[in-house]
Amino acid sequence: MTTVAVIGSHSVLFQPIVKALRQASNVKFPIRAVTRKIGASDVSDDKVKYYEATTDDDKTYDPILTGTDVVINLLPPSVEESKYNSILNSIERIGVKNFKFYIPSQFGVDLSEFPFPSLARTKQQHSEKARKLGLKTVDVFTSYFVNKGGFLDTILAHLGYQGDNKVIIRGDPDEPFNVSHVDDIGLSLASLINNVDPASVPDTLRIYSDRVSQKEFYDAYEKRHNVKLERSYESKEEALRKANEKLNSGEPFNPADFLYYLNVGVSQSPEGGFAFKGDGRDIVNPGEKYFKWRKFANFYD
Repeated sequence: MTTVAVIGSHSVLFQPIVKALRQASNVKFPIRAVTRKIGASDVSDDKVKYYEATTDDDKTYDPILTGTDVVINLLPPSVEESKYNSILNSIERIGVKNFKFYIPSQFGVDLSEFPFPSLARTKQQHSEKARKLGLKTVDVFTSYFVNKGGFLDTILAHLGYQGDNKVIIRGDPDEPFNVSHVDDIGLSLASLINNVDPASVPDTLRIYSDRVSQKEFYDAYEKRHNVKLERSYESKEEALRKANEKLNSGEPFNPADFLYYLNVGVSQSPEGGFAFKGDGRDIVNPGEKYFKWRKFANFYD
């Protein structure tokens, strides 16, 4: 049996992951759900128990992570780097050999292909630090993930949406990129923990639910919302040039611009980190043995 801790209860991935773990036969309950402050909606039961811990004091993680086999970290890299690495300080004190593996908050773009490495440095260095400690670390890349009422539903700036039914399609409109439904991400992690020998798990897993082009995405968006979009176009070369000029302008980086840089990454498909081959799909769900990958057409049902 495997004891699992999931850190970051306010992440959009938290509920899909915990939902899938609840059904896993080899997971020891309760799952340890870690949050900065337990709120009214954070209700413990026989399968999930909520704990409070904070990156301001990494020792608060020690009693929670002691006895844990797998740690899933969903915290965003928006906190300062020393705090972002605080979980590793706790794991090191407990002893890295006591953990089967660690899944850091790498969900999204394949960082090895992303055309703006400076924007991904904190995440990359975090995984490097974990591995230097001798901790088995598994980076899970999912490309864009979709949650109804959230990313790639009402939040669309990272796919060129400008508001007022206007969109800039950067790159080839017909070039497909990967998308992952949040439920499939949860099922994939649960399967990884439940069904895969930890010794055989690679350092990187690339998974996705389906592939869709920008044209297909926005055609479906128009039908779903009964609107007509005003589409303008920008070549992948022009998009990359403008983004590099903006990034290297010397002006302070505005975190609100991150979605724009992700959009430019998509424009570079099949390069750019969003159209990778899903080699991890055959590891967590060979031949759809454990679940059916969702199709884009059914993402919003």
